[in-house]
Amino acid sequence: MESFVFTHATNSIRLLFHSEAAAVRSNLRENFSPQILPINWRSIIQFENIPIGTSSTSDAEFSLEDITPDGIPAVRSMVGDVLLDIPYYLSHHKTKIQETVIKETNRIYRLWCENNPGFECKGRVHILGHSLGSAIAMDILSNQPTTLQPNLTGPIRTDIFEFDTKSFFAVGSPCGFFMLLHRTNLIPRAGRRKTKDAEAGIAHDGVGRYGCPAVDNIYNIYHSCDPVAQKLSPTVDSRYASLLAPTIIPPLSASLFSTFSFRSLFPGSETSPPQTTRQPSIIELSLHDFSRESIAENRFGMLNDYSQLDFVLEPQGVVENQYLSMIGAHGSYWSSREFARFLIIEIGRPEGREFCVESLRGVRKEESKKVA
Repeated sequence: MESFVFTHATNSIRLLFHSEAAAVRSNLRENFSPQILPINWRSIIQFENIPIGTSSTSDAEFSLEDITPDGIPAVRSMVGDVLLDIPYYLSHHKTKIQETVIKETNRIYRLWCENNPGFECKGRVHILGHSLGSAIAMDILSNQPTTLQPNLTGPIRTDIFEFDTKSFFAVGSPCGFFMLLHRTNLIPRAGRRKTKDAEAGIAHDGVGRYGCPAVDNIYNIYHSCDPVAQKLSPTVDSRYASLLAPTIIPPLSASLFSTFSFRSLFPGSETSPPQTTRQPSIIELSLHDFSRESIAENRFGMLNDYSQLDFVLEPQGVVENQYLSMIGAHGSYWSSREFARFLIIEIGRPEGREFCVESLRGVRKEESKKVA
């Protein structure tokens, strides 16, 4: 149950975050000093006491407490806290939830800047959204201005974040489902660092299009047994995504705690043979939609440096019961050293494709087989 208590979860990943930062310090930017802060928006809103009945007579009104059966209180509490928030978000409560998240995030950001003078000018902010939090973040970031100069004066805003967001990490995320509901595609925001020179049609320059967040990098990380998580790559281009091999975040080993290069941060990356690209046949050339593939390839490259959105965590050890593994998977990220190291590398490394972890780059399925 503790894995679903958000502040406890944040403390857990923070401890791992700092230990993994120490392990790969030589590969991170100078003066890099990370911190993870929880946004406890859910504790501010109380849906349970809001009457739901539509009758004009007050006697006919009812609440969630009235319709919840007795028995197994811990399980019912978990279901209420974790799963029922999604239909709440899909209801008329959506605007209230967004405003609460934005206000609480801006409040914490202002407090952080007060205690760390100059951060608003030199610091970087990354958003990590877990579960429904990722869908809420996608909504808010899609409505953010393309670039934003911090302004910490006046009342705290409830319509946009008061800072520019560098990267967005969707973790155990149902964002793919929300993209499907909105009938839209994930597309880079024009005018960002990697999209300033984008050709027409590659990126979108409008504020307010769902799935076009004002960020430089997007990552979708999920456990292979997580029943809530969904892929994001197909929302960019399903045909191109079907050609990509899944990118597995490899397990760590004890030998990886001394000296590192970006080719050796994860096992297997140094010994991989050079990749070769198979030449297409004449039939494939005649059927291939190179225009669509070129657009998709460019979009993937502008969404992050790996040209791949989906990064998979595999179960560690022997999985005796898939159903038990499924139950624990959605809250397992906070205790995963592999996840913590992935985060610290992507947040702390210098910018640019040359500083990517080689073994995490997106590759096509046929190329992945040759490497294996």
